Amino acid sequence: MYIQIAIHDYLRCLMLMHAKDTAFTLDPRVSFPEHNNKTGLQRGEGNMVSVEFNLLYRFHSPISKREAWWTEDMFVQLLQDRNMVVETKAEENMKTKFTKETIVDGEIPFPIFRHMIDGMKNASKVRRDRLAYFPAGLDPVGGWKEKDDQGRRVDGPETFRFKRGKDGKFDDAQLAAELMRVMEDPISSFGANNVPRVLKGIEIMGMLQARQWEVATLNEFRQFFNMSRHTHFEDINSDPKIQEKLRDLYKDPDLVELYPGLFCEGESQCLDPGTSCPNKQSTALWRAVFSDAVTLVRSDRFYTLDWNVGSLTAWGMKEVTSDPNVNKGSVMHRLFQRALPGFFNYNSLHMWQPFYTPTMNVQLAQEQGYLSFLDLNGLEDENGAPWDIKMKNGKVLTDFKRLCQVDKNGKGRQVRKCLKLDLPTRWLDKNWVMQTTKATRIGCGKHEYPWRGGEKAYMANVLIEINDYEVIRDSLFAEGESINFANPSILSADDIPGQVLSAIMTKQWNKWESAFRIVWGGLGPDWEETFMNYFVEVSQEIRLREQRTFQKCPNGDQVFQIDIVSDYAIPVVTRFIADFLGFWTEVKTPQFLDRPYSENQIYRLLENCQNYDSYDADPTKTWARRMAYRESIKTLKGLTELGIRKYEPYLFEHGFLGIGSRSYGFDGDSKQVRTIRKIAVGIVRGLTTANFTHEEIVAVMLSTALDAAQKTVVTFTEAMAYFIDPRQDLGGEEHVIDAHDERTKLWGQLQALAWQDAKKLPNGSLQFKNDPEIDEKILGYVLEAQRFNPYMRVPRVCNPVGNGNDLVLANGLTVKRGKTLLVNMYAAYKNLPQDYEDFPHSHKFDPTRETASYLIYGGDGKIFTRRLALIAITGMVKHTAHLKELRVAHDKIGRLKRVQTPRGNWYYATVQWDNLVSSPITWNLRFNGVGKGVWEQGDNADQGHGQNQVVIVPKAPAKAGQDFGTNGYASANGRREAKPGDYVKTSARELSQVSL
Repeated sequence: MYIQIAIHDYLRCLMLMHAKDTAFTLDPRVSFPEHNNKTGLQRGEGNMVSVEFNLLYRFHSPISKREAWWTEDMFVQLLQDRNMVVETKAEENMKTKFTKETIVDGEIPFPIFRHMIDGMKNASKVRRDRLAYFPAGLDPVGGWKEKDDQGRRVDGPETFRFKRGKDGKFDDAQLAAELMRVMEDPISSFGANNVPRVLKGIEIMGMLQARQWEVATLNEFRQFFNMSRHTHFEDINSDPKIQEKLRDLYKDPDLVELYPGLFCEGESQCLDPGTSCPNKQSTALWRAVFSDAVTLVRSDRFYTLDWNVGSLTAWGMKEVTSDPNVNKGSVMHRLFQRALPGFFNYNSLHMWQPFYTPTMNVQLAQEQGYLSFLDLNGLEDENGAPWDIKMKNGKVLTDFKRLCQVDKNGKGRQVRKCLKLDLPTRWLDKNWVMQTTKATRIGCGKHEYPWRGGEKAYMANVLIEINDYEVIRDSLFAEGESINFANPSILSADDIPGQVLSAIMTKQWNKWESAFRIVWGGLGPDWEETFMNYFVEVSQEIRLREQRTFQKCPNGDQVFQIDIVSDYAIPVVTRFIADFLGFWTEVKTPQFLDRPYSENQIYRLLENCQNYDSYDADPTKTWARRMAYRESIKTLKGLTELGIRKYEPYLFEHGFLGIGSRSYGFDGDSKQVRTIRKIAVGIVRGLTTANFTHEEIVAVMLSTALDAAQKTVVTFTEAMAYFIDPRQDLGGEEHVIDAHDERTKLWGQLQALAWQDAKKLPNGSLQFKNDPEIDEKILGYVLEAQRFNPYMRVPRVCNPVGNGNDLVLANGLTVKRGKTLLVNMYAAYKNLPQDYEDFPHSHKFDPTRETASYLIYGGDGKIFTRRLALIAITGMVKHTAHLKELRVAHDKIGRLKRVQTPRGNWYYATVQWDNLVSSPITWNLRFNGVGKGVWEQGDNADQGHGQNQVVIVPKAPAKAGQDFGTNGYASANGRREAKPGDYVKTSARELSQVSL
């Protein structure tokens, strides 16, 4: 992480890349092969840092004024604690007594200054708490003491007020506040005459040390880098005064020492990156800095040769790899957002580039078009006046570039964060006079630093977890109430393409009710049965297409394997979206491989929209999810526009003179598929007849489809995992049905129900009756299975419809607009008393409960889309219930890749195990064709591909029903015996039939 910060933040800023809209940076790790040389430019050969670079990196001139003031006070305190500070010039003797002004101006005679520094070196070997003169300014926990007039010990100046808590840790709010103030303080005044005068003695010591080391001169150093030598003092700096000082000290340019010479080059007092010498030649400082950065990285084995997945793991590489789509490649924000969780939003202005002040960040963001993406809440100027941010349709209208631009008088508003104040009552004023009245404001007088630690940052957005069944049912998911709570994605209206779609998703479109009635009417009276027929038929079609043939079982059954997520659930959902929205001609099929999109590509667009709606505790990933959401919903809208044009009425759609008519598909498209497309055409026709525009029809259809597909794949996968996965973790609760054999029995019951609704045809396919009563019973099993799923928590943002800003929930809790609620439905069910009337015996699996009693999320107030999602899940589950001995596949591919973070949040790993996402990506299952029967032979993922395994026979007594010998064990067929402690070579299948 730190080397990535050096390359993608530090080096980029020195190259002035942040001032441009680019993620470009130097990558010193790349391989440079040479002609006829397999090795090329060396890498990973080890590092050595020269003394010249030791001098080069003494960046005293770039420190901020705030740090310079702190340093001045530190020196005053050092001498004050030794009784060496006097008030007036008359008391000063320039040997043992100095005024504060003399100390700050760096006028202490150098021998005395050096003696003082040497004394500090010797004293550093003594414990800090035994140093009577150790200043509060250097004490990391504060608390140095002084005596009052009566000799009593009292607290000293609270220069550095960070205190450890009882747990030994500092307050994160204080640290975050100080970090923000440091970011707001400009630094990097490289150049001559910019070193604080108080450091004059330190600079002299540096020059003397360089002479002792006999380092190269400035010209010798330039020659080493193949740069031109300075022949005149006018070549070094354009300022005549600086030229005269150099001439007085060195007489000849060849004698200019390296240490002062490096920082005296440039234009007057300016030595910013990119600055040239007066003779148009490059400055040695930046040539050396970039050379050093490249060499240090390139020479380190860990950053070059071992910078790979094999050394760092796929997850580790992904965590530290720069993403050019996030903050233009910056990675430093990850360090702060994780070290101080909750204090920096994913789009924090301060985190956009921490090496730049927010004042400059906000100007560059406006110039480059990023301003509307950034969090501009809680900003104030240097006088404490809040910034009035004007916005319209998600766009920031405030002209920061004009307001912050420094004019010829040096005036321009600054940008800083508004923080909570906890100011001290004892502090030093700008004249170093002790004050005992409470400070009134930050930034008063000359010194701002005495109040460090006196400010605390606000938490960015503290989530409110809702785990009360009645509150969720009556306030968040109820019809008429759910409209006041939205997905997090709608907070960024600018991310949603098109004014109508944005208005619908933010619930501000006044034509929605009339459009909804047309959509509802277009579904038809038997729409549930129609859609169930569709999902069951498409599920079978996809399964037959994607199943892979494996070896046969000893009884002759053919073994098949299928990825139940990527090759089954995802294609089914994608097909529905494409058929309903009309862009099915853009999705590849076995007959049309030349189409532009695969089913999984379309689903990734849907998933990106759903991921941004999902809860993610890691703010470092949210920006990438937001950018993916923007691009995905834009692409989906474009595809929908294309599809709706095909569905809109045209002159001869019913044919002409009995010839030709609208096509609802090609050869191979089933009757059920054509029916869904026909329903969609009818809805579009109805909206067109009601004078809805093309843009409005596209927005209505797309928002409806997105709601219907909400979390369908993850809910289906977790429902299947409840019944099939032997390692399904049910939250570690003892009172829920946790034994896999019990859940296997439930799967058998569901399978028996499913077979009542279908029959197997001679060609091996299934013919379904789709009896609504049986479908409703199967839905009961699905709802119960997903109820025991502890992995999913749903975020909702308080977004009251109308002008109000507060909502009162069923439990009396008042929630303000913009507050994020985390709906924990698993905990809500678990917390219910067993005699709760509306949901009795909540800890038991009961598939006969009323559907209305479940907490069904999704739909955003459109009840029929919630029902449609349940129909899709039920149809997919019903079809899989006809697969004989359905079980997990062998080894890792048979494991549903779930990961629980230390904070208790559950995610799914990608196929490469390099990232955690909110939806499953892959999970392979096996089955023995179509037929009745459940798998009862244990965890199939541990079968080991039939390879022989060696086990040690335990000394535990035999279990009933097994053929054990007198003092050993026998296999299930009784042919092999062994004594306790013996090594036994046995096959995986045989081992699975024996309980050891």
